[in-house]
Amino acid sequence: LTFNKAQLDLHSRFDGSSSITINGQNITPAASDYFNLQMKFPSTMPYVGLGWGHQPRAAGMGFIADLGVSIGRARLDTDTNIVGKTYGGYTVTQSDVDAKTAEVHDAVGHITFLPSASLGLNYRY
Repeated sequence: LTFNKAQLDLHSRFDGSSSITINGQNITPAASDYFNLQMKFPSTMPYVGLGWGHQPRAAGMGFIADLGVSIGRARLDTDTNIVGKTYGGYTVTQSDVDAKTAEVHDAVGHITFLPSASLGLNYRY
């Protein structure tokens, strides 16, 4: 098992002049608008790994190495202030935001493995 707080925070930076496409509509959000996503893995996940270690029988330094993956499905959360705002005659709805979130989820939501590598030294007295 692994215990972690693995997450990826994606924060938008609109400039007020660049347009984006949301649910098939081109809109130009203001610089104060935001559309943020957070991809969060479970805090406890099963782990599969392959490790190697050298522990001397007498006092001295040893070496350990491990490569593996934690297995779990990330949850995707959305935080935005564009719902209900009108851009060029088009008002953004919650279903527009849900469609964009689903699009991102289809692109990155299938990530189920979190790779890890560790190296270490140990000392025997």
